[in-house]
Order: sequence, then C-alpha cells, then structure tokens
Amino acid sequence: MLTREAIAYFSREVESLEGLNLPKDVSSAWMAHWRGDLVGALEIYATLNVSSLRRDLRALVEADRILLAVKRGEGFSRIVPSEIEEDPAARIVLEYARFSWAFWVDHSIAWRSLFSLFKMGLTLDRDMRSNRLRFDLLVMVLFLMGHLAAIRGNRLSGYLLASRMFSIYEGRVTHGKVFSAFFRNIIIAAYPYTLFVSGRLSKQMEAAVQLGEEMLPNDPYYLSVFTVSALYCYAYTGDTARAEIYSMKLSRQETIGGVLRYKPITKIMRLLPFALRGYGHLIEQDFNECLDSHLMSEADPLINSQFFRAAAIIALYQGKHSLATDCIAKARIERLKTRSFSAWEPFDTRLEQFAAGSSPFVPAQGAILGLPKVFELPPNLAALLIELIRSISDGMQSGRDWYVERVAHLLGHHLSWSNYEILPSVPSDNSLAPILRVGDRFVVYRAVPADRLPFFREMLSSINPVVMNIMTSYDEQLKAKELSSAAATGILAAQVSHDIRSPLASLNVIASTSKGLDNETRLQMQKVVGRIRDIANSLLSRNHVGKSQNDAPDCSSNGVLTLSEEETSIELLPTLVSYIASEKRLQYAHQKAIRIIDDTSAASFCFARIQKIEFGRILSNLLNNAIESFKEMGTVEISLREEAGVIKLSISDNGKGMTPDVLAKLGQRGFSFGKDGVESGSGLGVAHAMMALEAWGGSLCYESSVGLGTRAIMTLPLAESPSWFSVGLSVTSPGTVIVLDDDPIIHSIWSDKFAKMADVDVLHFYSAPEILTWYRETLGDVINPLYLCDYELTGSSSTGFDVIEMLGVADDSVMVTGRWDEPFVQGRAIKIGVKLLPKSRMDVIKVSVTPATIDERLFQSVDS
Repeated sequence: MLTREAIAYFSREVESLEGLNLPKDVSSAWMAHWRGDLVGALEIYATLNVSSLRRDLRALVEADRILLAVKRGEGFSRIVPSEIEEDPAARIVLEYARFSWAFWVDHSIAWRSLFSLFKMGLTLDRDMRSNRLRFDLLVMVLFLMGHLAAIRGNRLSGYLLASRMFSIYEGRVTHGKVFSAFFRNIIIAAYPYTLFVSGRLSKQMEAAVQLGEEMLPNDPYYLSVFTVSALYCYAYTGDTARAEIYSMKLSRQETIGGVLRYKPITKIMRLLPFALRGYGHLIEQDFNECLDSHLMSEADPLINSQFFRAAAIIALYQGKHSLATDCIAKARIERLKTRSFSAWEPFDTRLEQFAAGSSPFVPAQGAILGLPKVFELPPNLAALLIELIRSISDGMQSGRDWYVERVAHLLGHHLSWSNYEILPSVPSDNSLAPILRVGDRFVVYRAVPADRLPFFREMLSSINPVVMNIMTSYDEQLKAKELSSAAATGILAAQVSHDIRSPLASLNVIASTSKGLDNETRLQMQKVVGRIRDIANSLLSRNHVGKSQNDAPDCSSNGVLTLSEEETSIELLPTLVSYIASEKRLQYAHQKAIRIIDDTSAASFCFARIQKIEFGRILSNLLNNAIESFKEMGTVEISLREEAGVIKLSISDNGKGMTPDVLAKLGQRGFSFGKDGVESGSGLGVAHAMMALEAWGGSLCYESSVGLGTRAIMTLPLAESPSWFSVGLSVTSPGTVIVLDDDPIIHSIWSDKFAKMADVDVLHFYSAPEILTWYRETLGDVINPLYLCDYELTGSSSTGFDVIEMLGVADDSVMVTGRWDEPFVQGRAIKIGVKLLPKSRMDVIKVSVTPATIDERLFQSVDS
C-alpha cells in the first residue's frame, strides 16, 4: 500500500503536503523540485540527515535524489540504497530515474525499466488511494513503450500505442478527472517527439506543442524534453524563426534550471534551419565554432548522435561533402551505442548517399524526413526588404529601439496585421503565435487567425536570416559610431553611410530576386555579408576601446580621418576588382539601365601591397560615383593593366562629365559633385581614396569632359607575387598532366587547354580513392608528370594536400582551388612546397611547353 507521503509526492500538489507532518527540509526539497529548482532541491538534500527519517520516507527521499541527478544530466547512481528496493513508491521513482537515464544511453536498459514499471503497476495494492496512481502509472508506461517503439523504427505501431495512451490522458482531463503530475508530465513532454519520428508533422504536432506550452510545469527537465522535441520539428522543417525561439528557450532552461544535457543541441539546432533554407554560408563561422567546441566525451551517445546528424545536414547544404560524410559516420556510431533510435536509420542512410555523391547536393532532390522540401521566398518579400534596408540610415540617427519598432511596423504592414507587441525576452506564453527575433527583442503577432498562421510563419522564417544580418550590421555600425569621439563623429558617420550602402543594397537585390538560391548567388551573398563585417571591424580598429572617451581617433591636420590600422598585405588585384564589379552589377541591376564591364585579362596575375578592406571600400565608392553620374542609363568600364612595373586601374563612365573648375576641386575635404549635378556631400570618398593610394605608393587622378564622361585612374606599384602563388604552368613534352577534381567542368577546361599540345597526355581522376588506387597499381609510372589537384574533394575526408603528400609528388604539383586566399590553405602550401592557382584564373593562366632534355629522352628510351 502506498503511504500518504507517496500519494502526495506523485500528485506534486503543494496542498497535498498539508497535514502530513513532514520534516521541513523534506517538504522544502520536494517543493523546490516541483517548482523546477533542481539545483536547490539537491542542495537541501545535501544538508539533510537522511538516517533520521522513517524508513519508507528515507527510501523515497533517496530515490528522489537519484531522479534529480538524472534530470540534471549527472548520470545514474550505481549505488542504490537497499531500503529503496523494499518500498513500492521508491522503486517506481528509481525505475523511472533509471529509464530517464537509459533513454539517452542504452535503450535495452530503458526497456527493462519499463517492463519493471509495468509489473509494479499490475501488482500495486488496489486500495482506493493506490488505484488511481496505478492507472496513471500504466498509461505512462504504455505511452513510453509506444514512444520507444516508434524511435526504434516501428513507426506505425509505436505511434498508434503512444497516441492511444495520449488520448486516454486527454480524455481524463477533458472529463475533469485528475491525472497525477508525476506520470503526466513525461507524456506531454515526449509526445511531440513521438509525432516527429513518426512523420506526423501536421496539425497534430501543433496541438501537441500548444498543450505542452499550456500544461507543463516549470520543471526544466520536462520543459527541456518538450522544447528539444519542438526544436527538432521546427529545425528539420526549415522554420528558422520558431527554431531560433525554441533554441533560446532551451538555452534559458539550461541556465536557469541547471540542465546540462542539451547544450550541444541548443547550439547546433538553431543553425540547421538556416542551412535548409539555403543560408548555410551565413552561419559558417558559428557552425565551425560549434564543431570545434563540441566534446563528445562530455555528452550522452544520443546527444552526440543528434548533434552530428544536424552537423552533417548543415555541411551537406554548404557543399562540404567530406565533412558531411565524417559527421554522419559519427552520428551513426553514437546512435548504435544506444541500441535503438533505428527510426533514424533510413535518414542516416540517405544522408550518407547524398554526402558520397560526386555532384553537388540539390535540395529539391533531397528528402529531409522523407519529404522533399524547397523553400521559396514569398512574392511580396522584395518590397519589404527594400524598405527595411532603406530604414537603416534613419535608424542610425533615431536609435536602436526606433529601428526595432520600424521593423515590426513594416512587417505588420506587409502582413496586413497591426496586432503585435515587442517583448524584451523570449515569450513564455503563446509560443505558437508567429514570432520574429529582431536583435535582442521579440516581435509577437497576436490573435492571428488559424487559416493565416502558416503564411505568417513562412513569411517570418523567410525574412529571419536577412533581418538577422541586417541587425548584425546595424549593431556593428552603431558600436563603431558610439566608440568615436565627439570631434570625429561627423566624419565617422559619413564613413558609415558610405560603407553600408553598397553591401546591404547588394544583399537586398539577391534576397528579393531569388526563388531558391543557387550556389553562385549564395557565394555572392556570403561575400557581401563578409564585407559588411570587414568594414565594421575596420572602423572599430580606428577607435581603441582602451582610449579615453575624449581621445579622438587619429586625424590629419585638416580633420580628415587617417587610414585604418589594418596591416598592408600583398593582394591579387584582378580578383578584388572582379568581386567589387560583381557586387555593383547586383546592386544596380534593377535600379538603372546601366552596364558595368570589367576587363582584368591584361593584368591577370598582378599583385600590389595594399590594405585589402580599404581598397575594397575605395573601389566601391569610386564605382558609385561613376554610376551616379548617369541620369538614366550609361556604361562603366573597369580596366586593369600593367606598364613598366606600375599597375593602372581605370574606371571610365559616359556620364555628364565635369568642368575644369570642378575637376580641380576633387579631393578637397568637404567638396562633392555629381549626385544631383551640384556641389554636395562631404567629399570624404575621393579625399580618402587619394590619401590611401599615396600611402601605398600610388596615386589617383581624374580626366573628364563635360557631356562625354569621366575617367578615374588609380596607380599602384607592382609587387612581387608570393612564393606560394603560381603565375603560370610549365609542361614538359612529352609529358602527362594528371587532373584531380570532383567537378567535371574543371576537367573539361583542362582538356581544352592541353588539347593542342603535342605529346602531352591528360589523365582524369574525380576522387581521392580513385587516384590513390591508380597510383598504387601503376606506381605513378607516367612521363614528366604535372599534378593539378583541387583542395576539397567530394565524398572524402582527404584534401588535395593529403593526396599530394601520400603520393610524394609535391615538386610536380599545383593546387588549383577557389580557397587559395585562405591563410590555412596558404600555410599548408608553403609547408609542403606546393604552389596555388585560383580556379577563377584558370581561363587566363599561361601554359608553356618545354621540350624534354637529352638526358630525359635517353632515360625514357631505356625505360621503354
């Protein structure tokens, strides 16, 4: 027979403790546990003299202490006090604690615990007090059996059993009958995950989430189980807005409730929906940091499995097939340790197949949870983005609160819904209402009709990644402005205005014209966002935090801001010029009938020592000036050439031109001309450009004729190319070129380039295993080899560097990669003695053919 104390414990109602005459510390610990203060309950137990308690109460207290430790993620105690085994209530708590621990570690143990609980339910005394608890216990146990069966892979039978038990619980509550909180909480918390693994991502899921929000107590364990279930659902279905909300909820539950288990899930799951929607590049830095900080030894096998599965999906959508292969292999190994979760087996197999493919992953052909899913931006998103971006300049003047309110208002206007509120933290109620995070605030749209909820949520999930980056840029620019002193505020504000316009406008055009972003557009978007951050970091470097607030940033005698403290570096100018030109074509594509032509072929491999960020800013501003000289249409031509050790970069337009008087004033601080045909603006752009170029040993001058146009001419000293860079290829004839690349187009380019060269054979390999097998079988028996290798190889954890080192052919190899400008890649190239060639320069690389020497021919003759 269950004691009155046990009945009160399972009911979890404070009123039930009245009249029990419990020791104060026990009642305090129980109430702390019930209100979700797991740490506080354990601290009370730590000071409690357990030996002074009655034997049955001591057993229940010891079992509760074990359950608290399991809830916090501290593991299951291997030492179980003997009195627990003698008390039916304590045994129920103990087996439930064992199940809760084993669920994350080993499902064979979890099943044994459920069978033990089931037997206890059948054998409990059938007195009036125990009968209701016995029924509640059996409903919980049968629900959890269905839950585990669905997870194990018996999706239909498991779902039917679990949903039936859930319906029985709902029926009792609907008819006003009491259901013990101890047994009820796990049913409510776990049911969304049952639906998730059973593929029931529908209105049934929404109802389950709504019930959890309304009924679950403030217990961080159950809230975490529930929240992570909802998070999986929203993350895997691409709901960026709600996934971020539930990720933040989970993080808050960790901090407040002291639940340790879910920290890795919190970090990775908020990134997943961004990748699913094609914004994988925007989270690349966060993703890499998340992978680097994860310690497998500190997480349960199930958590590790879920972590690496999500990581594999993100890597796949980022085009990192090798990383995806490694992550899904780890996910599978960790899942097998649990001896369950076979429901994920088909999904893991699909991921492995996608990761091992030789061609880029196409989301439209992939199946997340078995359902093909392509996210398209809503048709009215373009106008909204334009207004959001246009409001940034006003926001810089009016303050952050004004801008957050502006974002909320614009969203409400475009959604035709004015019933919204802005909250300072993650809302604890109405989580099914459409929510968008804007900086550190949360915009909640209230009382949205049920038939409009799907549209609202899809709209907010579409806009969320862009709003996130707009707010990041806004905050960085605002911080830079606040760090400046009063003396330089005007200058810095002008610089911010110059710098932020182009990248954000480019981002705007990309987002507003794309329906399912292709790889090229995603790459451009990544570079634009990166440039925003580079500019912000450059501005911040001018205003040291350690300076007094009265210290002005370094200025010249006439008040013009000096160059940033960014170090100079030797840079390949054609790639920088091409990138900025591409950005401008995107920025102005739908605003003016203009053409931007860039021709860098005459100086394809020219390097100059510059400050990279400053150079990008200067070129961007000069192109803006050229484009703004047009009334309606026009052409801007960018040319790059090298003459006698000097690089000349000219920007020509056929705009309205300038008079000699205006031309003579260009570069003077405070003078600007051309935007409205009159003198206007601060003149910061040209003055700053001239100062920078002079500091780099170059110059900037102008030529102009009224009615014909203007030409800006930049000059820079030609710098020697870095030792790791390949300015050309040399092939020996007769000889053999061995191409290792996973892209068929690259193979086609190389075939065309070497097709007309006599006695030069080309061998093609598409993967690391393929070329390693060939080399093992032939020992690389080719004449005068030249290896042209890609860095990243789809479906392999080995890079091109690894292959070159394994073959021992560094002296005969060139790394041809789009990642040539990354410091890590450059460092590896220097270390093993391999030169780098940008893939973007393949079409203009010069190839020379050198006849074999007499000694080489004699050797080849003897060998044959």
